[in-house]
Amino acid sequence: MSLRTLHKLKGWALTPVHVGDGTTWGPEGYHLKDQKLERFDPMAVIGSMSDAGKLEYIKACKLGGVWQAQEQIRKAVDQSQVRETLGISRTALSDIGQLMGDVQRKGELHPFVRSGDAPILPGSSLKGALRTGWLAARASPLEKKSFSAKADGDRPGKTGITSGAFQSEALDFSASHTEQDPLRDVTVGDCAIAAGGTLLDKAHIYNLKGDKLDQNGQAIQMHFERLAALADREEFVPADLQIEIATLEEAAQKQRGNAAPARLQGVSRAVPAKSPSFAELRRACNAHHVALWFGEIAHFYQGLPTQALMGELLQAVDLPATDKEKLAVALEQRKAWLIRIGRFSHFESKSIEGLRHGEKRAKGGKNGAPGRSAQHMQWGGSRTVCKNGADELLPFGWIILFEQEGAPKRPQLARKAVAAPASSARSGTATAAPPRATAAPHAGMRFMKGDKVTNGDETGTVLNNVPNHATKMEVDFEGDTDTVNVGDFRRL
Repeated sequence: MSLRTLHKLKGWALTPVHVGDGTTWGPEGYHLKDQKLERFDPMAVIGSMSDAGKLEYIKACKLGGVWQAQEQIRKAVDQSQVRETLGISRTALSDIGQLMGDVQRKGELHPFVRSGDAPILPGSSLKGALRTGWLAARASPLEKKSFSAKADGDRPGKTGITSGAFQSEALDFSASHTEQDPLRDVTVGDCAIAAGGTLLDKAHIYNLKGDKLDQNGQAIQMHFERLAALADREEFVPADLQIEIATLEEAAQKQRGNAAPARLQGVSRAVPAKSPSFAELRRACNAHHVALWFGEIAHFYQGLPTQALMGELLQAVDLPATDKEKLAVALEQRKAWLIRIGRFSHFESKSIEGLRHGEKRAKGGKNGAPGRSAQHMQWGGSRTVCKNGADELLPFGWIILFEQEGAPKRPQLARKAVAAPASSARSGTATAAPPRATAAPHAGMRFMKGDKVTNGDETGTVLNNVPNHATKMEVDFEGDTDTVNVGDFRRL
């Protein structure tokens, strides 16, 4: 008979979530079709090439033409060889297309962690967030004050020993006896993500300038597979997250404790002194994350559309949006969990309020002047975000969970149109809103096969896809095929 109690939860990503394992996808293993990304095994494609295709591929490799070799693979893909089709956000569609045709770029995409070639939300990622919440709840104010003073004396980036000592003290276990760690009594299963539950998106990094995020001058292009979220406003539909958590409840802890002396063998305690019950773990987790939710809004998104969006997300699941105490009470009444996980959830979510010692990196001085040394910080100086179809900044990492039997229906957020620029830089007249991803079929390509083009005198049909870097192309002028300069033609 199992001593553990299994709890089943259901929920959704409120904002984008990315959990990766360090692997990347290169442009030899994907292409764009119908504004989606199709992924395939390049080795399988090469193996099935015709003899002529293989010769062209080998020739490109020998000549060092990386892009040309990749293009030979993509041209040879049969639809039966496509392993997966993924949606792409409007901000990433054009970027990814250009990466495929730019010999100076690797064109790497960062996928979600996978099992059996399908994305999963690892239980270890969620358990890490639960551990941080439980640690914060078990630490006394005196412990926080004492260890904070010790960390103040550590060099930035070198607080690991102090952190380890704090965890042993707060959770009452010896570092040499990890069997005493109370979180060993909590297990979290991996969550399979349904097909269509992820998409490729562009991550934007913005720094604080004064008390606001500076959205100008950010040129880094990073593309990640992430969960579709409620914050996407139905442009992409979030998948249901089915989470299973097993805990050792109080009666089972007592039963094990009665049997433990026979197994001690000289160890002062071979079992945890106090393991969290399911309800205790939920309250601790929510207390930590509710403070983080409102703290991040105040530090980074105050007065921005994101502030209102975050309120909409809570209201969509019938939770209070503006009061920290009311939100904590409502989460407990609904037996709901507000949690932050994954990459770009920033160091604040993985540290404890009142004991945060992040590393603010050293900065070199100008013209040989002394630089600034590394320092401790309570909050970071930047945020990594995505953008939805309404150009709202979307923080990474937030999910909401309910007990499965009492979970509401999946909520929806109303779509919003992209705001139109105030005026045209050239004419000073009002302009229309920029098109969404559905209006950008030629990402990475100057022209596509079948496009009608003209040079002002003649009109013809493009015979093959024409990448952005190409200088020549073949055009059919009513049965007469000719090779022409790409720059002389425009699309009709």
